[in-house]
Amino acid sequence: PTIGFIEALADHLIANGVTVQKMTPITEDVPHGECLAVNTCGVYMVGEIVKDPYSTVTGYACISNRWGYEEGIGDVTHWQPLPEAPKKEE
Repeated sequence: PTIGFIEALADHLIANGVTVQKMTPITEDVPHGECLAVNTCGVYMVGEIVKDPYSTVTGYACISNRWGYEEGIGDVTHWQPLPEAPKKEE
């Protein structure tokens, strides 16, 4: 995927109720597994939070390795768990 795809996915999550107001500051807790993250520049990304030796602001980055392409954003400030997948209608 491209950054555009990941940004579109983040936009979709935000449009469906995931907001910054409901996000957890990285200073309070660090998630395990994939989440929606936002950095100091307001860029959103879905991926895993990792320690970032190059981050001079927060010390964390969000990395996505979907489909074998690694992309990321640095200086993550907040995160939120991904919403549950829709239940299949019978």
